[in-house]
Amino acid sequence: MKTPISNFYDSANARVLVGLAAGAYSLDLADGWDLADEILDAGFDTRVVVFVGGADVVVAFRGTQSLRNFVTDVCAERVPLWNARPGDVEVHAGFLRALNGVFGRLYGAVEKVLGPGKDTAAGGLTADEAALSAERNSAIEHYKVTNRCTFQEAHDAVRRSKPELFGIARK
Repeated sequence: MKTPISNFYDSANARVLVGLAAGAYSLDLADGWDLADEILDAGFDTRVVVFVGGADVVVAFRGTQSLRNFVTDVCAERVPLWNARPGDVEVHAGFLRALNGVFGRLYGAVEKVLGPGKDTAAGGLTADEAALSAERNSAIEHYKVTNRCTFQEAHDAVRRSKPELFGIARK
């Protein structure tokens, strides 16, 4: 791949990334890349693959493949990713549940490739910060489903009841 990747479209990189994305469905589609790890989680109906090619590491999540995935796609809303404020960086709620469900294993897989102490694909978060973010989002999702409310209402309620999940000390 041509690195570093610029903000401009590059057809050669696009072809490589399409092949690696397809590799999340069928490993033989990731030509020229080594499989570093494969994470399967039946509970979250998730498959994640970590590919290595030279100095590049690419993480690919399998997308919609089953009726269960399709129902999740139809019913899901956009939610903030980890430490982002609502409206800044939003992702599909089903993807966030899947990411939170496999994050510890994924972080370990990427760290194994890069080596300990390297900045990983966790948005610059440490392992502890990422684990706290995953725990916070899990609590918000649980509150939202249990109380049948919007993400923002659940976010605010969990922030009031569990401020430590937001890095706020209890008074």
